[in-house]
Amino acid sequence: MTEIDGVVFWIDSNIIHCTVGKEHQGRILEDNVAKIFASGISTLSNGRYLPLLIDLREVGIFDAFRLFAILSPPSLLDFSVLSTSFLVRSNALRIMLSVYCVATGNAFWNTLHNNPKVALNQCFGRFKMACMDNRRMVGAWKR
Repeated sequence: MTEIDGVVFWIDSNIIHCTVGKEHQGRILEDNVAKIFASGISTLSNGRYLPLLIDLREVGIFDAFRLFAILSPPSLLDFSVLSTSFLVRSNALRIMLSVYCVATGNAFWNTLHNNPKVALNQCFGRFKMACMDNRRMVGAWKR
């Protein structure tokens, strides 16, 4: 487990988990957040592409929206992950962020959930699918 400036990162079952704490309420700066996430993810992933689950349930709606806008899409940041899932506290926020994704063209890159069990199952599914695809590519390359 790694904690950087109130953001906690850990790996469990080949998923990088990230929880943004209440102490970030009202003080989210774009440069600082990108550096925090890049540092935490690169430290834990050790070069592997793993699904990322970002828990935004503890921060307010405005801060959750700002964090989502900064971290979406992941290709603009200095870290590489297999997929990014966001866990938000309400269905209304999930719908608002989904509309934002469609409007900015990032609908393909992000998945939004307000149910932790569904979010974890989606991350497990993405990891499993990536492992199967990797085996197929390695098998085809060896022939």
